[in-house]
Formats: sequence, C-alpha cells, structure tokens
Amino acid sequence: DKLQADWPKNPEALAAIASYRTQQGKVDEAIGLFTEALAYASGPARDLIALQLADIFYGRNEFSKAAELYESAADLTTDNGLSRKFLVCLYNSGPRKDALRLANRLRGSGEPLPVISQIEANILAEIGDLKTAQQIMERLGRLHPKIHSYRVAAAEFAMRRGRHADARNLLEQIPFEEIRIDSNILTRAAQLRAVLGMGDVLKYLYQARRAGFNSPQIHATYAML
Repeated sequence: DKLQADWPKNPEALAAIASYRTQQGKVDEAIGLFTEALAYASGPARDLIALQLADIFYGRNEFSKAAELYESAADLTTDNGLSRKFLVCLYNSGPRKDALRLANRLRGSGEPLPVISQIEANILAEIGDLKTAQQIMERLGRLHPKIHSYRVAAAEFAMRRGRHADARNLLEQIPFEEIRIDSNILTRAAQLRAVLGMGDVLKYLYQARRAGFNSPQIHATYAML
C-alpha cells in the first residue's frame, strides 16, 4: 500500500504490487492493478506487464482477453510457450480459421508439434478432414511414443472414419501399464474398445475408477458401459 501511495502512476511499482496480490490469491485486485500499470507503461515494460496479465486471464479461461494481450506482446512467429497459449486462446474464443492459419504457420513444413498440431488436427476434424487429422495424431504418437493421448486421439479419428482396424491397431499399441494412473486416457480407451468390440473394457474402466476416484464423470461412464 505504501509503495502504491509513493508511486501511484509507476507501472513497475503497480505491477510489483499486482504480482504480490496474485500470490496472495487476490486475483481480481491483481487484475485491476496490472490493468492500471498497463495504462502507464510503454516499451518492454509494457510487454512484460501485458504478458503477466495475459497469463492470469489464461488461467481463468478468459481466452478472448488473454488473446488480445498475447497478440500485443508475444512472439507469434515461432513455436514457443506464449505462441502456444495464444493459439489455445484463439481455438477457444475466436474463429477457427484464424487458429488453423496460425497452427499452419507455426508448424510450417516441419513435423507435427505438441499442442499446435493437436489443435490443427481438432480443427481439421471439425471441418470434415478426418483423414489428415488422424495422420497428424499418428505422427505425433510416433514422435512422442510415451504420450499416449496422441494415439487415443488418432484412434478416435480413425473410428469416426469407419477405419475400425486402424483404430484397434492404434489402441493395441498402448501398453496398459503405462496408462494405469491416467484416468482420462483409460476412460477414452475403454469407450473406444467398447465401440470397437475389443476386450478388457471393464478392466480399463475399473482402473480408471481407481485412478480418478473423485471424478463423477468416470463413475457415470463405468455405470453406462
């Protein structure tokens, strides 16, 4: 409070107080202080404050507000943590075509990228290009074999295309022991296995209930299947 009284229009002082309020859990007050600091700041100092405020909005799922701030201060020409957050914001708040355009630009002609290419695949699936969506997720699964959500997503796209053999093959590549603590992946895999007529559906669901004991959705899925 003394800092704010001594330098009421100093952006660095206001931002320092805002950061402290964030640590205290007084997020609404922090947003007000960061917004005020932003009005007084310029140059690199403004960019830093904008990114701090953007991260708060991002954490609160206020994606439109976060996107505006990331766009004003972040490097959106390369694959980095901030450009990924901006892409997530676009995907959740803006026109899908803008998010797809950015995802394509960030990936360029290279290999699929985590987060970026996942969003690219989701948008392609939404507009009906399930084949390319499946190919992207399969490639991500080969590049990152320990991230099993990629293969599950590829299997989901394959099933929607009617390529049940492809979907079964993708699911069979996922070792049960490597996903036994991931209730979300277990549940999605169980649902796919049920639709595809594969075995061990209850085994996957039972383990999902153990791993996600506090999730009503998982218990409901178990009861349904």
